[in-house]
Amino acid sequence: SPLSDTTIMSSISSSCDNVDHVETQLPYAFAVAVLALVLGYIPAALEVSPWISYGSAVGIFIGIAVLLKLKFKKKDWVFVRED
Repeated sequence: SPLSDTTIMSSISSSCDNVDHVETQLPYAFAVAVLALVLGYIPAALEVSPWISYGSAVGIFIGIAVLLKLKFKKKDWVFVRED
C-alpha cells in the first residue's frame, strides 16, 4: 500500500498532504521496482548466477552516484543563509 504508517508519519511530520507525499515518492519507488525486476527477479527466473546480478547492481549504483556527483556540484549542497 502506498499509504503505509511510515508514509503517513513522514507526511504529518513535514506538514504536507498524504497524497502529495506519495506523488513525490512514486518516481523513486518505481525506479527501485524496475531495478529489482531487471537485476533480481528476471535473472533469478532465468537461473543466472547471483554474482552477475550483484556485479551489475554495484556497477549501476556506482554509475548513478557518479552521475549525481556530476550533476550536483558541492556548492549545490551547501545551504547559505541569506539575511
